Amino acid sequence: MDKLAPFQEVAGKTFDFVIIGKYNPLTAGLVLANRLSENSSVTVAVLEAGKAHFEDPLVDKVDGWLQQMMKPEYDWAFFTVPQPYAHNKPARWSRLVQPDDVGDVNTIGRDGPIFLAYAPMSTGAEASFQKAVEQLGVATVTDTAYEVAPQTSGSYKMLSSIDPEKGTRASSVIGYLLPIIHRPNLKVLTEAYVNKIVTRKEGDILTATGVEFEHGGNVYQVHATKEVILSAGAIKSPNILELSGIGDRRVLEPLGIPVLKDIPGVGANVQEHYTLTGLVLGKSGEISVQNRWADGTKEMRQAPDAALSRPAHTSTATTKPEEATVDESSANATVWTGITYLPLQRVSERASSIIERQTAKNQREAATYPPGLQEQYDIQLDILRNSQIPDLEIMLLPVSFAAPFIGKPYISLPIVVSHPFARGTIHISSADPKAAPLIDPRYFEEETERDILLEGFKFARKISNTSPFKDLVVAEVLPGPEVTEDRQIVGVFCGLSVNDASRQRRRC
Repeated sequence: MDKLAPFQEVAGKTFDFVIIGKYNPLTAGLVLANRLSENSSVTVAVLEAGKAHFEDPLVDKVDGWLQQMMKPEYDWAFFTVPQPYAHNKPARWSRLVQPDDVGDVNTIGRDGPIFLAYAPMSTGAEASFQKAVEQLGVATVTDTAYEVAPQTSGSYKMLSSIDPEKGTRASSVIGYLLPIIHRPNLKVLTEAYVNKIVTRKEGDILTATGVEFEHGGNVYQVHATKEVILSAGAIKSPNILELSGIGDRRVLEPLGIPVLKDIPGVGANVQEHYTLTGLVLGKSGEISVQNRWADGTKEMRQAPDAALSRPAHTSTATTKPEEATVDESSANATVWTGITYLPLQRVSERASSIIERQTAKNQREAATYPPGLQEQYDIQLDILRNSQIPDLEIMLLPVSFAAPFIGKPYISLPIVVSHPFARGTIHISSADPKAAPLIDPRYFEEETERDILLEGFKFARKISNTSPFKDLVVAEVLPGPEVTEDRQIVGVFCGLSVNDASRQRRRC
């Protein structure tokens, strides 16, 4: 595509800044490229491992993300190592264009090139769900209420990064890259797989001087006079550092990688807000979104050309939550529009005992923690003690990923831990840059997380039995009403699929 730089304009060339981006060109690195190249005297190169995917319906359509999952052209298709507390099974860590790219206008500002809008409600259950949680003492948070008394706890209609007029995804490509891609001082090279950062060492000072990358089966270098900016995400960023000889000596030396800078924190301190399958409910009404999701994925496997060429059914989104209509046929119907954030004290009478136990554990084990972890845990405990700050979230989805009964309407109430106590790792498994990393988020390892999920699950079940939401529920499909004991519930959700919520944090 003529908007992109040919490799000859990047390979072997020198730029002020070289930015290493993610798999797809939907990265914060593109925002930096936009800002840096505003100065015409500054030169910028961006390396993206994936294809451009400009005007790709699977990227632009809001429901296209389902058909991207585990497809190498779009998705790294990572898996964790087997998780001992999840029946020793690995979990999928897809890395692709995310389904909703939710933003908070109070955080990101009121203006800018990324659209924010409310998608059409996907199930018709959102209003009933919010009324039910209100019956249980949870407030519905509106824009007006937030401006009067800012709060993070409560039930929301979610904003999504959707163009309100076109009903298509808003992204950093559309908002930040395409309007300025013609700048002569900016070169964007896709399908450039980064092997490592090239460095120069003088005494104890290690300086990044460029990047080694593969393109078209050949290996090249691009040089940087000012900075190499690593913006490859929570998984690939530590991997690239380790391949460059920057990381924990105990990881690098067994793989034969020369240690240029021994930094034990690289690839450590991984925190994942993982999503529990939660409660799956049979829904009254017509078969709708569940089939569309399943059919769309099946169509991509069997007839990808037809799926890609089919016009998108888009429904106009809105910037006003009260105008968000119900439209199950819309492509936006795969955007979950209802979410509830809850402090532990709101959902459980056991909150005090759970907090006391975690406090004692941290005090008992403090001497074994790496630098900085005790301070993190102190902050997390302060959050856990604060009855106004959420500790978990319950989402309202129009389908079930777990239920095997295609052809029936469902509602799912997945549960997410907001502030995980487990600390995992992400390390390379080989000196080969293309070898899959070793991802260990340590799911369910911390008893406090298991308890938060358990109490969140029981509260979700209480919602399902509260009017008017319960009037939509035909039956509890998973785990089933016969599963009532805490031990049984924990056993069920540890054995079901665990999905990452794509909110990884780690230390580079």
